[in-house]
Amino acid sequence: MRRLALTCVGVAVMAIGAGAVRASSPPLERPGDTFETLHSRYDARAADDPDALHLLVQAAMLCREYEPNWKSEPFITSSFRVFGAWQDRFCGGVNRGNDYARYKAIGKTTPWNSPVEKPLTLDEAVEVALTSDSPMRLESAAYAIENGSIRWQLGTGFLRYTNTVPNLGQLQAMAVRSIACRYSGACDAGGMDTMWMCARDRRCTPAITVFGLWATEHSRVEMAAVRSMLQQLMQERERRGADR
Repeated sequence: MRRLALTCVGVAVMAIGAGAVRASSPPLERPGDTFETLHSRYDARAADDPDALHLLVQAAMLCREYEPNWKSEPFITSSFRVFGAWQDRFCGGVNRGNDYARYKAIGKTTPWNSPVEKPLTLDEAVEVALTSDSPMRLESAAYAIENGSIRWQLGTGFLRYTNTVPNLGQLQAMAVRSIACRYSGACDAGGMDTMWMCARDRRCTPAITVFGLWATEHSRVEMAAVRSMLQQLMQERERRGADR
C-alpha cells in the first residue's frame, strides 16, 4: 500500500483544545466544508489575505495525492480507510495537484509572504496571543513562544512542583495554538488540521480531533496545564476585547 506523503504548509499548525473555545463569528473552515466550498468562499481573497491563502494551500495539499481507486489497494489500515473516506468527500473525487501549484505560486508573489528577517520577540508574540484573530499570526506567536530563548511566565505556578517544567514552552505554545483553532475551525473532527495530523500518525478514527490526538501524546498533568493556561489567555483576551 502506498505511504501517504503529506508535508505541512509553512509552519505546522498543531493546535489543541478546539472544543474549549469558540469564535463569535464563523471560523474559516466550517463543518461539512469541502475543497469546492472553501475555494468558492476564499479564492477571490487568496492574493490579499494570508489566512485565506494558507487555508486554500492546505486544502489543495490534502487533495493533491488523492487517488479515486484507493479502496482497491491491499492491506488498507482502518486509519487509512477513515482518511480515504474523508478525502472522497472533501476532495470531491478530484486530484487537486494543479490547484496546489497555483496557490503556492500565488504565495510567492505576495509581499506579506516574503521571508521574515527575524522572528517575533517574546513581547511581540505575547501581544499577538492576547489580541489577534489571525490563525497564521497566532501560529507564528506560538512558534516564537515555544522556540525562543526567553521563557514566558504563563503557567509556571501550575507546573512548579511537577516534572513538566522543561516542556513549559511547548505547553504554552499549545495553549496559543488552541486559540488559532478557534478561528481556523480546522481542529475538530473532520477538520483539515485533524486529518493531516491523524494521517501523518496513522491514527485516524471517525470522531478524532486534534485535541484527542494531542491528549494521547501528553500526560494528564500536561493537558491540565494547557487547559489552565488557555483559560487564563481567554480571560485576558476577553478583558482586552479580542473575544466577545
